[in-house]
Amino acid sequence: MEATPQQPKPIPTKRRYSIVLEALMSGQELEDGGYKISMKQDADGNWHTVCRATVTENGKRKPDKFLAYPMSLANFIAFVDKLPDDDIFIMGANVVLTDINRKKRG
Repeated sequence: MEATPQQPKPIPTKRRYSIVLEALMSGQELEDGGYKISMKQDADGNWHTVCRATVTENGKRKPDKFLAYPMSLANFIAFVDKLPDDDIFIMGANVVLTDINRKKRG
């Protein structure tokens, strides 16, 4: 008799949003319509959704810039709802690995 792999349980809806938000706040990037989206904290401690912009001048690449990328709560929810569970699972695993590495560096 052959063992069959179990189908993973779907990630609960509320947990999906918190995993993606935590991933963005830990520096992970997501693609949204060709844009690389992440979150950055300003000097006052406020979080902002940003888009990474690649800058070139005279054919030479300069350091990337981060531009404001306004995303409403409704747009965030719709965006997360489109993500496959596998992608969200990987984001969550990356958050855990990042935390472990930070603690090791201490």
